[in-house]
Amino acid sequence: MNFLHLTLLALFPDNEYNFEKNLLDWYEIIVVVGLYILMNNWVNKKNEILYKKNFKLFFNFKIIGALLITLLFNLYYAGGDTTAYFNDGRLLNKVLITNPLLAIEMFFDSGDTAKWSENLNNGFDGFRFAGDSPAWFVTKITALVELFTFRSMLGTAMVFGFFSGRLIWRFYETILKFYPFAEKYIGWSILFVPNVLLWGSGIFKDTVTLALTFYCFVCLYNIFIVKQKVIINFIFFVLSVYVVFIVKSYIIVSFLGCASIWVFSLVKIKSHFLRIILRPFLVGLFGIIFYFAFNEFIKTFENFSIDTVLKTTSTNGEYLKSISADGSVYDIGTLDPSVTGMLKLAPAAINVTLFRPYFWESGKIIIFFAAVESTFLLLFTLYTVFKTGPFKFIYYIIKDPLLLTFFLFTIIFSIFVGLSSFNFGTLVRYKIPCIPLYLIVLSVILKKDSNAGRPQII
Repeated sequence: MNFLHLTLLALFPDNEYNFEKNLLDWYEIIVVVGLYILMNNWVNKKNEILYKKNFKLFFNFKIIGALLITLLFNLYYAGGDTTAYFNDGRLLNKVLITNPLLAIEMFFDSGDTAKWSENLNNGFDGFRFAGDSPAWFVTKITALVELFTFRSMLGTAMVFGFFSGRLIWRFYETILKFYPFAEKYIGWSILFVPNVLLWGSGIFKDTVTLALTFYCFVCLYNIFIVKQKVIINFIFFVLSVYVVFIVKSYIIVSFLGCASIWVFSLVKIKSHFLRIILRPFLVGLFGIIFYFAFNEFIKTFENFSIDTVLKTTSTNGEYLKSISADGSVYDIGTLDPSVTGMLKLAPAAINVTLFRPYFWESGKIIIFFAAVESTFLLLFTLYTVFKTGPFKFIYYIIKDPLLLTFFLFTIIFSIFVGLSSFNFGTLVRYKIPCIPLYLIVLSVILKKDSNAGRPQII
């Protein structure tokens, strides 16, 4: 019996296309213990790592987060994305054993149903995500991981959490090179936000996109500032952009659009006249970024024009509000199906993304924990603004290109997510890319104002 057969030992139940069932099996505990020993040994060998205490604690939390969210979707919810990714992945591996050529053809399929041959149509029968390009990409990653975790769902989630943690740690190390005086605050902002740990560690699109988006910044830092291993970092940058663009294009378009402001600031322009001329250009660039980012955002849901999708978003929102009975759906007003209508609701969308749900909107226990986090974020924001003063708060952001980049991304991203989620349960997961960046902005401003140090650009 070869290794591939060993990885597929667990028997399929008769109802193998039902992703809503409990997908955990008896041997999961063996895989979890084995993987934890391997991962813990790797962590312990990293003696050269700075901030060693945070390093070990963070990876333990990532593993715990991966296990908890997987158990939640198996034992509390009736199915969900993470179980569907896993089940489709193991179905793909089953095809690999029975019909390797078909499996290879399915693996390299982009998810475009219009291009399916009769062979692919038969092969994909019963798969949940085969016709959804972003979801199918994550399914293929899941299938590859499952080959090495003996089709253990908990083990697969641990691998997702571990590798995403490695990239996020690199981002943490890089940010500390800019703001070493805010080490403690930045550690909490990037590494230990509970909902980011929970929803950014399991078998989700969000785990992949969060880690790779942050890693794009690491690559840009290595390319434009330290200028080390430029070719290798450029390759990793392109690959990361490619993956995030396929899975959630609006995230990477928004992030790179805002990051262009930071990259532009690194270019030294001696001419005062040229700097003045370029200012309106940057304003126009920001408007273009916003428009294209929104278009990429709506493509995640429908492949329509911006006006059509705004109408669809408005209709779907009203529908979800009308059928909600569990208290998890929110209402920020009726969306006029136009870009102008979207901008009118932008303040409410930003508020709901960053500062809601409120405690009295907690219809479920998991929403209650989200309310704790959003309430902390609101109080921390108010404390920072009042302590520094609103004008100085804005001044600190404008004078620091990196803070400006993170702040603009937070605003843009909050508008997109707030307008489209309609549901607090979905919102908690969708908003995780902007929460660490917003907390970095608040933390650095607070430490700057308290004269704890000066930002050091390396």
